[in-house]
Amino acid sequence: MFELAIYDLDGTIIDSLPDIHKSLVETLEHFNLPTLNMEKTKSLIGDGVETLLLKAVGKDNFNEKILAYFKDVYKNNLTCKTTLMKDFDKILNELPKICHINVILSNKLFEFTEKIIKHFNLNKYFNEWYGGDSFIEKKPSPYPIIHLMNQYNVKNTNTLVIGDNYTDINAGINAKAKVCFVSYGYGHIKDKKPHYIAKNPLQILEFIRNG
Repeated sequence: MFELAIYDLDGTIIDSLPDIHKSLVETLEHFNLPTLNMEKTKSLIGDGVETLLLKAVGKDNFNEKILAYFKDVYKNNLTCKTTLMKDFDKILNELPKICHINVILSNKLFEFTEKIIKHFNLNKYFNEWYGGDSFIEKKPSPYPIIHLMNQYNVKNTNTLVIGDNYTDINAGINAKAKVCFVSYGYGHIKDKKPHYIAKNPLQILEFIRNG
C-alpha cells in the first residue's frame, strides 16, 4: 500500500474541458484569431495556462495581453460546466482510508486550483493541493514530486503519481516514484512506460491497495 498519492487535477479528477474550451474560444475571438474545436483544445491541456495559450495562438501571436485576458475570462468560468470525472465521486471516501497522504499537484495556477477544489469539497479528502506556480518548477520536472516526498518523509518506492498526461508520468518517473497513467483523461504518455494504467477511477484504488 502506498503512503503518498499525488494526483493531477484536470483530466484525472475533474473534467474541466468545457470551461477551458469556452474561455479559450472567447479569448481567440476577442483578438480576432482562428478558433479551435474542443478536441484540439483537449490536446493542449496539461502543461499550464501559458503553454495552452502559446500553442493555441502560435508563437508569433502570443503576448501578455492574450494571457491576461484568458486568465480573466477563465476565472469567471471555472466551474460553470466543469464536473468530476466519471466515477471519481465513487472513490473519494475511500482515498483517506487506503492512503495516509493524498495530495493534488496541478499545472493549473494555484488560484484556480484552490477555487475548484473548494467548489467540489475536495479539501475534505486531500491533505494539500498545489498549482503550477506553487514551486520553482512544474511538471514534467520531477522537482515538485521530490519536494513532496521530502516534505512528507516518504520514500519514492512508497509514492504513487497519478495523472493523464506525459507531464505527470515524466515527473514521477524522473523522481523515481511509481506512476499511474489514467487512460480515461485528456493526455498521452509519449515514450514513457507507466507502472500502472487505470481505465477508470476505481482501478486507482486497486493500485494503491496493492502497491
